[in-house]
Amino acid sequence: MQLYCNGDSFVAGVELADEILPGYPGLLIWPPYTKQHEQHKIWLQSAHATGLVNRDKMKEIEKLELERAFPNKVSALTGIRVINRAMPGSSMDCIVRNSLVELYNLKKENPNENIIALVGTTYPGRREVSNDTPNRTDRYLRSQDWVCVSGTYSNAGESEYLSNMRKYQVMYDTQYHQMINFYKNIVLLQDFCKLNDITLHWVASHDNILTDSWPMTGYEDRPDINMLMEYAKLEYIVDMKKIVETEFVGKQVVCPGGHFAESIHQRTAEKIVDILRL
Repeated sequence: MQLYCNGDSFVAGVELADEILPGYPGLLIWPPYTKQHEQHKIWLQSAHATGLVNRDKMKEIEKLELERAFPNKVSALTGIRVINRAMPGSSMDCIVRNSLVELYNLKKENPNENIIALVGTTYPGRREVSNDTPNRTDRYLRSQDWVCVSGTYSNAGESEYLSNMRKYQVMYDTQYHQMINFYKNIVLLQDFCKLNDITLHWVASHDNILTDSWPMTGYEDRPDINMLMEYAKLEYIVDMKKIVETEFVGKQVVCPGGHFAESIHQRTAEKIVDILRL
């Protein structure tokens, strides 16, 4: 049996190793959005801006993050081999595109092996566009021919091209457009996994499109989004934020940048193992 995982920063375990950086301020209690949370975010931004995270340190951090993230904890609890290809800042476009390629190759190389895919969904407002910086690779040495942009935030050193793409999204990318793109990706990966005998489970690693507020005012009667939602029948095997809200209120489980602490990853892994009876 093989376990494959993908998603954004919450699946990649971002911030789970930041205590190795000088001046690490520690974890915060849930719920967030206090003055102290803002102060911790400032430390995080400063740590990266001042060069505390050099290339060698980043490799060490990324290694520890993957070791402490819930996919590796599922592997530790079950003995099942795991491949985690989650990337911080990933859009649904990126997550599904890479999952298709990697799951196809896994199945091709191991046609008789059972494959379980745990894939975290991400904020629907992220989109993938052509990368204006050629000859780059990501942490898994995959070519970065695409880059993710979002209308809700910008990245340091963003080019004018990407800035304009982001501005365009802010002006014209409605929640209707975001929902259409989100569900097209859901349907694509679900149908691929069904056709290739791969067991797929969705994880709400932070954003849960089924419970979060996504008003469709003015678009309720659009046949395309209604058809996609009905056809997809999206279900989550586990919701990480719900775990925090129901089991860890008042406890220190929030990292400086808002990601969940290792204790939440451990609990997520335990619930997954219990639900799947692995």
